[in-house]
Amino acid sequence: MTAGTLVSWLLEQEARALLTRIEDIRPFAIHETMVPAANLSPAAQLGIERTIADGRTVLRRRVLGYLSWLQEQAVEALSAEL
Repeated sequence: MTAGTLVSWLLEQEARALLTRIEDIRPFAIHETMVPAANLSPAAQLGIERTIADGRTVLRRRVLGYLSWLQEQAVEALSAEL
């Protein structure tokens, strides 16, 4: 395994681990406070949930795009070696 191949593999593994962590993000409602007076308003909680969901979608799309780009680079590097 060449150094470039190893680096590419490690980056791919890190990106895939990030995808796993993205899927593990729990809804904000699970993190509610124990004191009712400290609760957020339903509108604020809905806004937070939407922001988290949108951010997760964007991040997942970017990571998948990065993985695609990384694979393209690996194919180009492999064909250049041949």
